[in-house]
Amino acid sequence: MKNQSTFSGLKTQIEVMKVLISREVLTQYGRNGLGFLWLFLEPMSFFIGISIIWSLLDRGSHLKQNDVIAFIVCGYGIIMLYRHCTAKLMNAIEPNRTLLFHKMVTVPDIFYSRVIIECLSCFASFFFTFIVFYLLGLVHLPENPNLMLLAWIFNCWFCACFGIILAALNQKNDIVEKIWHPLSYFMIPLLGVFGFVSWTPYKFRVVLEWSPMANIEEMFRAGYFGTDFTHFYFNWKFLLLLCILMTWAANSLLYNIKIDSN
Repeated sequence: MKNQSTFSGLKTQIEVMKVLISREVLTQYGRNGLGFLWLFLEPMSFFIGISIIWSLLDRGSHLKQNDVIAFIVCGYGIIMLYRHCTAKLMNAIEPNRTLLFHKMVTVPDIFYSRVIIECLSCFASFFFTFIVFYLLGLVHLPENPNLMLLAWIFNCWFCACFGIILAALNQKNDIVEKIWHPLSYFMIPLLGVFGFVSWTPYKFRVVLEWSPMANIEEMFRAGYFGTDFTHFYFNWKFLLLLCILMTWAANSLLYNIKIDSN
């Protein structure tokens, strides 16, 4: 009887998540499909624009032309999820506040549904863009796709936890959002998106080695270019331990969010 009750509760929870995900997709992308299409067109236009700028400025002089494009696609593909999670989870409660009057809908459900959407949509966007560029002969197949997949899993895990922690803290005090926006710009150099860690001076390299996003970027690019391309600085044990601790912190904060009934 207890197992049957648990299974029934799990089935109900899955149905709730499906409904929330469907609602979020319609809210974000609309019903006509153009909004969903922009999910793929936006990063493609961004990648092409950045590639042209790098070529004109000779920013990628360390790389071949095709490697410049791959470097940008891999780098900004990872950062896209980080940007989406920190931005879209911050105010996840307000547009869904009325749903909390339903007994089966909880605050974690709202956050988890958004996390699932962002992880899937960013992966779909990156994958579609990569396939298009591959068919155009602008990128080659990854040297180690399993390492790329592991890096993407860590990326989803870290970004989800980090986004939830920020959002939960913002629910306690909305000054968090005001502080985070300017602070996020100062953190850009720590994300590892502008170059390989091996390109940076030693003093700054030590800092990047302790940056979770820089570790993920290095792992993802190592999977694409291969470990013989350059020396990549990443530590999967560090990422695993950090993500476990952040999961505990994120869920502790998330399940203690108090929603004002007004």
